[in-house]
Formats: sequence, C-alpha cells, structure tokens
Amino acid sequence: MKKSAVIVIALMITLLLSACAGGGKNEHQAMLNIRQYYLKTQSLTLSVDLTADYGGRVYKYLLTYSGDDKRGELSVSEPDNISGISASIEDTGVTLRYDGALIDTGELTANGISPLMALPLTINAWREGYIMNAWREMYIETESIASEIRLDDGGLLLKTWFDADTYAPLRAELYADSFCVMGMDFNQ
Repeated sequence: MKKSAVIVIALMITLLLSACAGGGKNEHQAMLNIRQYYLKTQSLTLSVDLTADYGGRVYKYLLTYSGDDKRGELSVSEPDNISGISASIEDTGVTLRYDGALIDTGELTANGISPLMALPLTINAWREGYIMNAWREMYIETESIASEIRLDDGGLLLKTWFDADTYAPLRAELYADSFCVMGMDFNQ
C-alpha cells in the first residue's frame, strides 16, 4: 500500500511540475505577438494620465501623444496651468509651443528621462526592448499580459499591462534603479 501511494504522489508531482514548466512560454509568446502588433502599427494615438515622481515632488499630467517611437505630437490637457502646451518630437530634437512655458520640469533620471519623452520611450520599449519577463494577471477587471522590458544597460525597466484580447496598453510603470519614476494609466 505504501509503495503505490508513493508512486501516485510521484506521478502527481511530475504532472504538476510539467504543467508549471511551460507557464511562461505562452505569455512570452503573447508578448512577442504584442511586439509584432506595435511594430506593424505605424502611428499611435495614446491618451495617458502620467504621474512623474521626482522623489521630493510629484507631478501629474494628462497627455495625448500621436506618433511613433521616433517622432510625434504631444499635447497637455492637465494641469490647467500648462494646458495647451504642445510639443513636436523629432529625431533632431523637441520644439515646444506655448507662450514660453515648458512641460519638461526636469530630468527624472541621469539618462535624461522626462515626462516629455515618456510616451516615445514607452513605444520604443514595446517595439525593441529586451523582454525579461511576461505573465498573465488581472489588472483591475481586465485579463492582462504583463511584462518587464529592459530599456538599456543603465537600470531602466518598463513594466506594462496589456489587455490580453486587444493588446491595448492599460498601465505602464518606468523604473530607474528600482525606483518607479513614472506611472502611466492609459485612457481607452
């Protein structure tokens, strides 16, 4: 009786381990599918509630971006004191438009990351960043594919939650040296 119980337990453990072994493969493949989707999409329009955390101060913005990871148009709807600022982002630089006011409140990281460049950087990560990890989880009430994407060797990491069915981004968090410097909630 003991020998058969040991065999049954060993079989159950083997089945459980084999079921767990492939757990990340489907999610990683889903992230590769999401990457292909964003590589094929030539231009995106994203609206995002962005929170920039500078450690000693926190800023909140409502931004809309139309473009890709290299060039596009950014407009600010909130906060009210800079509402109406727009920026053209090109390979050659950034041009701000609005009575001399600036959206760029300073670099968040030593790498020059700022709220102004958050969305092009995020799109670039979705298209080209190194996918370190992918998994499924519920984000609020939506089944999502979550990912961790390394942006460079300088300690930048982007976590993103995508709708598992539509690939629409739900939330993204940008980390510099393990500190969340930006949170982005995407408006659908």
